Amino acid sequence: MVVPFFRPELIKVAERNKLERADLFLKNNFGDYTFTSSGRASIYYILTQHQLNGSLVGTPVYACKSITDAIERSGNTPFFIDIDHEDLNISFDSFRELALNNNLKAVIVPSLYGNPAQLDRFEEFCRDHHILMIDDAAQSFGASLKGRLAGTYGDAGFFSAAPGKCLSGFMGSICVNKKAPPPSPHRFHPIFQYLKFLSFCLNRVRNKSNECNKASFAGRIVANLVGLVSRFADLYNEIPGNFVRNYFLSLVDHFNSGGFSYREEYWNLFNDQLSHCDLFRILRSRKGNPVFIKIVLIFHDPQEALLFRSFLETNNIAFIPGYRFWSDQYDSSIVLKDKIVELPIDPDQKVNAYMMEKINEYVTNHRSKSRE
Repeated sequence: MVVPFFRPELIKVAERNKLERADLFLKNNFGDYTFTSSGRASIYYILTQHQLNGSLVGTPVYACKSITDAIERSGNTPFFIDIDHEDLNISFDSFRELALNNNLKAVIVPSLYGNPAQLDRFEEFCRDHHILMIDDAAQSFGASLKGRLAGTYGDAGFFSAAPGKCLSGFMGSICVNKKAPPPSPHRFHPIFQYLKFLSFCLNRVRNKSNECNKASFAGRIVANLVGLVSRFADLYNEIPGNFVRNYFLSLVDHFNSGGFSYREEYWNLFNDQLSHCDLFRILRSRKGNPVFIKIVLIFHDPQEALLFRSFLETNNIAFIPGYRFWSDQYDSSIVLKDKIVELPIDPDQKVNAYMMEKINEYVTNHRSKSRE
C-alpha cells in the first residue's frame, strides 16, 4: 500500500443555497471580504493597500516561502522573528523585544498547523504601538481563540485553499482588510485556472504515489504547464473566476458541515497510541481551539528523524520535512532543525490504518533495540 502525498478529496460544487450559506457565514464572521488568487496575493494586497513600501515586516523564521515572496514583491523586507519551540508559532516574546528596537511597521502572524498563535497578545501590542498586524489563517480556518476565529484578529487577515490546508482546494484566498480599501485584482487567466484545477485532480486527488506531481504522465505535463504560465502571468493580480469562487465556497460549507471531521478522529487515534513514544513528541495546540490538518512529529534527535524518514520512504509513506528556517540567528534553528516530520491524514481510512500500523511497527522495533 502507498500513503499518497497529502491527497485531498474532490468535492462537488455545492447547490446555490449552500453557496449562499457559506457566503453568509464568511460575512457574519469576517466582514466584507475579497477573493484573491492565493494567500501570497492576499499578503501582497494587504501590504500595498496600507501603503507600506521599504519597511521591515516581521515574519516567523520558520515559514513557507510564499510569505517572504509576498513581502518582497510588495517592496518591503522580511524581518525574521523567533518561534515558540512548543507549537512552532511565531513567538510573541521575541516579537515584543524586537519590534520597537527595529522599527517594524507590520507583522504577519501565522497560526501554523491549525494551532492558534498568541493572536490576542499580538493584537493588543500592535494596536498600542501602531504596527500593522496581519492574521495569517491560511492553515487555521475554523480554529478559534477566546471566541474569535483565526483570521479576525488585527488589522487584516486571510485564509486560503490548497491541498495541504484546512480547505483542501486548488487555489483561492479570502482577504479581509479592515482599515484600508479592499484589494482590486484586475487580471483574469481562465485557462490557467482550469489548468490549475486539472493539475489538482490529476496530481493530488488521483495521486497514488508518495511523491508530489508523480501521479501520471498527463499529470506531469499539466503541472509543467501550470508552472510555465505561473512564470509569465501576473498571478498576484489574478481575479478568481466563478468556478474558483464557487469551489472555494463549497469547501467552506463542506468544512462547516463536518466534511473533514475524519482528520480530527484520526489525529486523536494517532495521539492515543503514540503520545508516549520516547522518539518524538506530537505537535499540539497550546491555547484556543485548534483544527486538525496533518500530524506533525518533532523528534528529539535529528539522526533518529533521518532514520524515520528513510523508513517512511521504504514503506511508501509520504511526508514533508517541515518548512525552512530562514535564519540561523535564533536557538530554534539549532533546537528544531532537521527534527520535524509532517505526515498526511488521508481521506481513505485504510490508508491511515496502514500508516499507523507501520509507524507502530517502527516504534516497537526501536523499543526492542533499546532494551538489548
